[in-house]
Amino acid sequence: MFEYLIDTAQSRTSKFLLKNRLYCFKQKYFFVRKVFNFSIWIYLIRLAFNAPKILLRVIGYYHCSSLVLHERHYEMISKCAADFHIRLNN
Repeated sequence: MFEYLIDTAQSRTSKFLLKNRLYCFKQKYFFVRKVFNFSIWIYLIRLAFNAPKILLRVIGYYHCSSLVLHERHYEMISKCAADFHIRLNN
């Protein structure tokens, strides 16, 4: 599978990263597989740069006033479902 992906990759960077993944995949030792896998390092660097934005969006979501509306809607659905089960069992 990796060979097919390497053959069909358009850019040199993609080919290099795929060859690196294949090399790391074939390694026997866990340490070598994780430390020398450039894709993991790229992911961690991107995560570090994007973490503040992600956290601010999550915090903003929980402090959003529309969350209260969603909670009320969920409570209404739960109450209607409970009433339905009561009527169904009677």
